[in-house]
Amino acid sequence: MIDSRHRSYRCFLLHVRSISTGLAAMLWICVLAYAQPDIAQVQPGAQHPIVVDPATLELGKLQAYVRHRRFVTLTNTANAPIKVLNIKGTGAMRFLWSGPRVLRPGQSTSIDFLLSAGRAPGQQTRRGIHIAVEGDYPPLRFQLRGEAYADIAFEPTWLRLDEDPTGRISIWATDGEPFRVLAVDPPIALGVSDEPRLKHEIFLPLERFEHKERRLFTIYLDKPTCNVVQGIVSDREWIRRQPQTPNEKLFSGSRGSSRWVDEALRAGADPSAVDAFGTPALLYTAKNLHGTLSQTLLDAGAAIDATDTRGQTALMWAINYGRSDVARMLVDRGASVGMRDVVGGTALMLAARYGDHSTIEMLLAAGADPEAVDKLGLRALHWASLRGNLKTTKALLDNQANANAQSEGRLLTPLMCAARRGYTEVIKVLLEAGADVEAIDNAGRTALMWAVKESHPEAARILQDPGTEQP
Repeated sequence: MIDSRHRSYRCFLLHVRSISTGLAAMLWICVLAYAQPDIAQVQPGAQHPIVVDPATLELGKLQAYVRHRRFVTLTNTANAPIKVLNIKGTGAMRFLWSGPRVLRPGQSTSIDFLLSAGRAPGQQTRRGIHIAVEGDYPPLRFQLRGEAYADIAFEPTWLRLDEDPTGRISIWATDGEPFRVLAVDPPIALGVSDEPRLKHEIFLPLERFEHKERRLFTIYLDKPTCNVVQGIVSDREWIRRQPQTPNEKLFSGSRGSSRWVDEALRAGADPSAVDAFGTPALLYTAKNLHGTLSQTLLDAGAAIDATDTRGQTALMWAINYGRSDVARMLVDRGASVGMRDVVGGTALMLAARYGDHSTIEMLLAAGADPEAVDKLGLRALHWASLRGNLKTTKALLDNQANANAQSEGRLLTPLMCAARRGYTEVIKVLLEAGADVEAIDNAGRTALMWAVKESHPEAARILQDPGTEQP
């Protein structure tokens, strides 16, 4: 008996020691990742044959509570092929890149990634990226930096229904400008007011949830600079279980298992069925790394323009999650490019927000309307300017988007949107396209006034003497 207890005690100590060693190693890795400089370089200091463009990745101002899409390009400058093995990042990042990938001499490849700016306005966003290559070459390490902003605050960001079954959420303006709540997902909220207010209280009560599963809640706002916020809702009583019916198996498989999807369809699952949250299986497949599951459901008869409770289609989901290939496939198969979500947004507006210029060109070629207006009174060009997406702004202007379009109500122009966040390169492009620096919004403010008000001296300098600036 003593020997048995002694062995158990030794096993316990070894287990604790292994956990401590693992945590220490993880901490050291994080320290190394965050300690890298802002310029992409190799360790140790020899010139690396893989060149990263842009070398300096300053993200600038990033709206809190939402995902942002960014791009970098890798180019092989060596005289021999180089295999890029994998790409990893720190923090909340998702890479839309499949590897390994061989780059021939002179060949380039684009790395798309989604990142979150966090949930604290003013918080410094730091993300490290590590690129491993085959052979004797050292890995590339570089860092992204930005700053989260939000003209909205809300609490709680994590709604625990077992602690507060009323599901109360408070949301208020931090910039002193009243706003409206346009919609809430899931669409079960109580107390939603259509009046402009500085502070709103809404409720997502426990008894209105069909399933007590941890998930997101999304609040859409009549506020161009902070039009959406997201939080987490959960209940400890929710119990995970294996799917039982063909439709349940279809929804589980739509998140990445082609075998489960095939088995569910053979068992009689409805390809157009919606889950307990009102989301069709096709929408889940649209955010996967490949469009094969989307093709399978469409071939089985799934409705291509079916929507979730937010009014978003599979095409919109594909754009939300950076799946340009799936978006193109859906359009080629007849997906509507003019569908609207609950706040009047279109696929083109989503592509403008996420900086996806190639998808914008594809949507415009398919007949998307660049002058469509959402419930905030904004067009696609407003969204591109608000997010500082230079290539997206150029793509829209090249397709005759109106550089002087004013939003309904607030009378904001794309130039004012860019000036408010200090996006100097976007300002230059808009000025070259004929943007009017004298236009005023409903409060009598020009783009220059916005730049001064938000403390962007370089943007103010450009707007004071626009004739000397070229993109």
